[in-house]
Amino acid sequence: MALQRRVERFAKPWYRSRALRVFMDRASLAAAPALWPSIERALEASAWFILLTSAKAASSAWVEREVAWWLAHRSPRRLLVVALDGGLAWDQARGDWAASAAVPAALRGVLPHEPLWVDLSGLTSAGTTQMGATGPAVPEDPVIPDDLVAAVAAPLRGLPKDLLVGEHLRERRRTMRRVRLVVAVLTVLLVTAVAAATIAVGERNEARTQARVATSRQLAAEAVAALPSDLDRAQLLAVAGYRTDRNPQTRSALFQAVTTAPHLVGYLHAGARVSALAASGDGRVVVAGTADGRLVRWCHACGTREETKAAGRPVQDVATGAGGAVVAAADGESAVVWTRGRRTVLEAGRRPARAAVSPSGRFVALLEERPGAERSVLAVHDLARGTTERRDLRRVYARIAFTGESAITLIDMHGPWERRAVSGLRRLTGSGLLGMPAGGYTLGTAVSGRHVGFSKYGEVTTWATTGPSEPVIRSATVPHVFAQSLAISEDGSRAAVAQSGTIRVVPLNPGTSPSPVLAELTGNADTDRVVFAGGPTRLASTSGDDVVLWDLERFSRLGAATEVRSLEQDATAGLPPRLEFSPSGRRLALVSAVGRVVTTFEVVADRLSEVSRSEGEVVDAQSDVPLWFGERLTRLGPDRSGLRLLDDGSGRVLARWRVPAAEAQVSEVRQVRSTTRLVGVNSTGAVSTYDTRTGEVRRLHQVSGGVWWGNTAIRADGAGAVTGARDDDGTAYVDLLTGAAREVGRGRASGVVFVRDALVIQRESGPLELWDVQGRRLLRTLPGVGNPAGALAVSPDGGMVARVRADGSAVLTALATGDPVGTFPLPVPANATSPTPWDGTAMAFTRDGRHLVTATSGGRLALWPVDPADWRRIACRTAGRSLAPAEWNGGAAGDPPPASCAP
Repeated sequence: MALQRRVERFAKPWYRSRALRVFMDRASLAAAPALWPSIERALEASAWFILLTSAKAASSAWVEREVAWWLAHRSPRRLLVVALDGGLAWDQARGDWAASAAVPAALRGVLPHEPLWVDLSGLTSAGTTQMGATGPAVPEDPVIPDDLVAAVAAPLRGLPKDLLVGEHLRERRRTMRRVRLVVAVLTVLLVTAVAAATIAVGERNEARTQARVATSRQLAAEAVAALPSDLDRAQLLAVAGYRTDRNPQTRSALFQAVTTAPHLVGYLHAGARVSALAASGDGRVVVAGTADGRLVRWCHACGTREETKAAGRPVQDVATGAGGAVVAAADGESAVVWTRGRRTVLEAGRRPARAAVSPSGRFVALLEERPGAERSVLAVHDLARGTTERRDLRRVYARIAFTGESAITLIDMHGPWERRAVSGLRRLTGSGLLGMPAGGYTLGTAVSGRHVGFSKYGEVTTWATTGPSEPVIRSATVPHVFAQSLAISEDGSRAAVAQSGTIRVVPLNPGTSPSPVLAELTGNADTDRVVFAGGPTRLASTSGDDVVLWDLERFSRLGAATEVRSLEQDATAGLPPRLEFSPSGRRLALVSAVGRVVTTFEVVADRLSEVSRSEGEVVDAQSDVPLWFGERLTRLGPDRSGLRLLDDGSGRVLARWRVPAAEAQVSEVRQVRSTTRLVGVNSTGAVSTYDTRTGEVRRLHQVSGGVWWGNTAIRADGAGAVTGARDDDGTAYVDLLTGAAREVGRGRASGVVFVRDALVIQRESGPLELWDVQGRRLLRTLPGVGNPAGALAVSPDGGMVARVRADGSAVLTALATGDPVGTFPLPVPANATSPTPWDGTAMAFTRDGRHLVTATSGGRLALWPVDPADWRRIACRTAGRSLAPAEWNGGAAGDPPPASCAP
């Protein structure tokens, strides 16, 4: 009951649970077999009796009995009356309770004077608590004012009411102060705990970040270190490092991984050490025999992989036909022929060690070798007829090959060879000893056996097995290192020599004159076999469990080149072409340096598709300047009457300006935003506006000395331009709204570009300067890239700058920090005649910033991905797998990184 709790706790010290104990028959009694004895014991232990009067209490026998007991054993002065339902009244005439008063009968006629009772009748609530037989129904937890509680508690505590109320207020204030203090302390503790937890979480996150960064850098360092000898793993480490944390080190390592070994096509994984290798005549299929006795066939052109069990022993030799449908393998005990879905064992127990397949796949030839024997046995199986012919040979041969469909060439380890007919195995021709070295050489042949040769002491010597009786000796020079393998192309024009992990492809020329190395294929320290795969430009090699494919016609794994006739014809121009993207970025205009040929390309995914090609009137001038109006391409250039603006699609003249011929050659042009005016810089150094509606020409500034397009730039909004004279050290910014000009830095500029709210200037002396967009304040200077050519491009977001060195290398740098991103060689301009061909290079980023486009006069147009996400895809596609946990040498750095090439 609320009154019980309030009386017990009224004016209590904060450290005590209650000031006194108030017994209430229902609330304070425990379960007992006899009710009255329990009540009686409680009454005996009590000093005061508080009677809660109500109509129900007045009629309750238990209340009557309790009151009677108290009056019989205690003084009436120790009895307090509390009215619950307002039914109390005192009859002054009778000196007793009124007849209508709701009091027990035992209380009537007992009190000598009218008592002062406490009236709680106005304190009611929605519910009541039924006291049962021993008490009245009382309000359920009413709110009792302190004054009424004090009226009850004061006599119980033996204190005046006002003093008790004062004490209660003091205790409440003390309690509130202590509560506030406790709350404050707890709040401080909570804040401290939260702050400590936040700091701990922050430190934990920082520790995790530092660990992640350290792991990523370790992966990047391992990737770079593995590039020369284990390119397959290096690529995957670089990808894993970049996925772990994207920072300059991991980005640079990933870039190096995809630009190393530009001729690499990809890795094919056999699952065990490759012990034999062959390629189909068309180069579409590669077959490997493994040390655990399996045959694996890849059609890399169609993306399929098949394998079958051989005889269970290490495969010693493997061969296939022109299309790769028939495969033959020998392991020294037996041979296996594998066709589509069928495997046949041949020559079981006859010890075949060498195998060959005819171009059509009909015939399989096997060389049987018996220990200690001084001659070999040739067996030819006709798979179409199911017949076999055998012939004992006069010596032991090391190689066997089908020379066409009707002849077989046998090659001795020491040089002699002979050719036999497939039908009847009769001898057709042969040779004697050809002066092979005494030892320490490596034998090599063409797949068809038409050419044979050796490598020793840094010399490659070959001769043909067909043609004149006195074969022409062809030779090449390579480093003086022992060769693990030698392969000769089918036409005899090239040799591929595997030496200490490097495959050198050299031209074979008559005589013994030194020859240049055409390509060095690196990245695999364990290279022990190499074969030509379908032509002199494609090869396959082995490295441990992998087959590695190469394409010498591929100039880069990163970029894709497009041949443009007008670009190739600019061989003697010495000037760069022009590149201009449409506002949407979906189209690219390429304008040749001379001849005024405009080729338009559509930018689709990772390639450029030619859309149109137009050729304007040829005059003694530089190329037209491309200018996009939306997706419509126009060309600004000179004609016989001055300067004209031409619609490239229709050839219609849109505007014409009469200017002197010297001023009709415009280096750079832009449209002034929301106007009919163009702003341009002509070759005389004049900065002028050209009104397309009125034909008015207004000169704003004159640069002393001529300019060229590489050191001229105009803001995209047409509000300003930067020009640098060809023969002067100055660079000027011209405000195209007022015509005012001012100097920007010192030194001759070889390239200038506006990007967003900045101006980028490449000085001929090397440094790259970043200025605010009006050229007032130098923001930062980046180191030079050696001897820079004129080409300069900045990504649309201003994050990356591309420059070209005089040696033909493109250099990517983070513009904000100066961190190097990477360097890659541009395609060599095969038709260029200039001593400095790279001065004829132009560059531009695509509108989305994911690709860089380069074009060199006399060379090719190329598209280069500069988004690390594309580099990752290239690395994963080349590797053909993900990093295995066993390849992670993290040591104490933690668990293996995430699967490098997982989606």
